[in-house]
Amino acid sequence: MPTQGDFWILMLIGLLIANLALLFYVKLDFDKKVGGLSQEVKGVKESLLYVKQDFDERIGELLQEVVDIFDEKIVELMQEINGIKANDIREIREKIEKLNTKMEQLEQQTRERIDHIAKLLTEPILDESELKI
Repeated sequence: MPTQGDFWILMLIGLLIANLALLFYVKLDFDKKVGGLSQEVKGVKESLLYVKQDFDERIGELLQEVVDIFDEKIVELMQEINGIKANDIREIREKIEKLNTKMEQLEQQTRERIDHIAKLLTEPILDESELKI
C-alpha cells in the first residue's frame, strides 16, 4: 500500500509532468506566434522594399523633370541671349550704315563747297549771290 511519502512523490512527479506539458504547450504557442510575427515582419520588409523602389523611381522621375525644365530654361535663355546679340549687332550695323550715309553726304557737301570755292577763286564773280558758300 502506498504511503503518504509515496503519494507526495507521485504528486510531485504528476506536477512535474503537468508543468512540462504546460511548458511544451507554451513553447509551441510562443513558436507559433513568433512564426506569425516573423511572417508579418517579412511582409512589412517586402512592403518597405517596394515603397523604397517606388520612392527611388519617383525621385528619379522628378529629378529628370527638373533637369528637363532646367534644360528648357537654359535653351530659352541662350536663344534670348543670342537674339539680344543678333538685335544688338543689327542695331549697331544700322547705326554704322546711317553714319556712313551721313559721312558720304558731308563729303559730298564738302566737295561741292570746295569746288564752289575753287570756282570763286578762278573765275570772275558776276553776281554777289555767287559769293555764298
